[in-house]
Amino acid sequence: MKIAYESEADGLTITLKGKALDGHVASELRNTLKELIERSDDKNITIDLSHVQFLDSSGFGALVMLLKFAQKNERQLTLSNLTGQVQSTFQMLNLDKLFAVKSSA
Repeated sequence: MKIAYESEADGLTITLKGKALDGHVASELRNTLKELIERSDDKNITIDLSHVQFLDSSGFGALVMLLKFAQKNERQLTLSNLTGQVQSTFQMLNLDKLFAVKSSA
């Protein structure tokens, strides 16, 4: 999975550019994003999931761990642009209550 990131006036936006966030990429992704969050001075972090079509339990686990890591470091983590399948699963698991989620503008 490729990761693009950009620091803007409203915070750091991290875009995940891959179709699946699963066990094959979750650990590497988790470590890479933790490092990005640690290096950034931005208090608001947005993870753009517009390219992600599938998440398995490892992918959800990585996102929950990143949320806890961000909170521990006094950062606000928001997920954006969840695709249909991903959004449905988030709602089914009530993760939309745990995460701040915003849709595309």
